Amino acid sequence: MWTAFGAAICALYRLAARVQLAEGPEGVAVALDMHPAAVAAPPRERRAHRLVDLAEGREAAVRALLATSSFHRSQGLP
Repeated sequence: MWTAFGAAICALYRLAARVQLAEGPEGVAVALDMHPAAVAAPPRERRAHRLVDLAEGREAAVRALLATSSFHRSQGLP
């Protein structure tokens, strides 16, 4: 069983923490910075959790972008 805490697991926990702290865009950046080999290294359940966290982070990033866009329109900004 694979239980070591390497760079991949630490990045997965950084992603999860960012999403849980409502910092979705930063979490997406963490996930996208991961090397493909590092993504494949952890156990299946951690890889699945990464996909869920990434989806939640992207959703939060889109909501933040839409809120900013809506604010700019309400202020007459481009």
